[in-house]
Amino acid sequence: MDGNTFAQWRDEGRFLEWAEYAGNGYGTPRAPVEKAIVAGYTVILEIDVQGARQVARTYPEATQIFIAPPSVAALAERLRQRGTDSEGAIARRLAQAEQELAAQGEFARTIVNDRLEAAIERLEAALLGRWWQGSPDIYGENWRGTDLRGQNLKGLRAIRADLRYAEGQGANLTGADFRGADLREGDWREANLTAACLQRARLEGADLRGANLAEAVLTNARYDRRTQFPEGFAYTKGGAIGPRSPTQRGPVEHRRFAGGRFARSQFAGGVPRWGRFNGGGFARGQTQPGGFAAGPFDRSGSQRGTAQRRELGRGRCAGG
Repeated sequence: MDGNTFAQWRDEGRFLEWAEYAGNGYGTPRAPVEKAIVAGYTVILEIDVQGARQVARTYPEATQIFIAPPSVAALAERLRQRGTDSEGAIARRLAQAEQELAAQGEFARTIVNDRLEAAIERLEAALLGRWWQGSPDIYGENWRGTDLRGQNLKGLRAIRADLRYAEGQGANLTGADFRGADLREGDWREANLTAACLQRARLEGADLRGANLAEAVLTNARYDRRTQFPEGFAYTKGGAIGPRSPTQRGPVEHRRFAGGRFARSQFAGGVPRWGRFNGGGFARGQTQPGGFAAGPFDRSGSQRGTAQRRELGRGRCAGG
């Protein structure tokens, strides 16, 4: 519609919301929205902060979600890559964006559009009502894309739960049980995962930078090159994960040690491989491929034979 018609609709209250953005007028007609709501449909509006505030006055029960760029600089780069706006128009859009970013606290949830697939999953979780309710047991449940940021989830039982794309920055997950859970593409930065059990967990693409993994058990956890571990955390290309210790002088290959402790063993060239370990925790024994979950074996007569496949170590996490 032309400018005069837009102004007339605005003055007559025929817009549910309207706003001016970068010199252009935008509005959502009221009648079709009200008709859809009466018919029982869920209406999704893609609007700016001004419009969201207007909708909130009419429908205070509406769920409002803020979609944010990773940064203003990233937004500027995206606008320039589109090639549809002049530098002047881009400057006006960036100034407007900075004002809107300051209003994130008015919304029920903020989703950062840093990776499109992850942002879509998190938006879907919000739209489908996957809002965290504080349950201590989510065994096998679907919580893809849910927002757990800053939550106190100590002792959470999430065995085989689907937590792909979940946001858990700063969450307290001390002693949580994630055996077999799917944590792919999740954001767990600065989370407290002390003594958490992550046996056989899927960690491909997960962001664990700054997370506390002290005493965590990660036997047979799966990851890939996109997985980001805390600084100084040693892991192998074959599935072994563990904090680097003074005895680990090089990459750990072909093994699956969770705790990262190789007690006084002598590794030729710093690389333990299948075979005999001399003078250390596996006294005169021949190891087979397996998963030793945590900690050195003591010297005993029972260790003169072959260490068969087993998972030893931390209580409920040891053989689950």
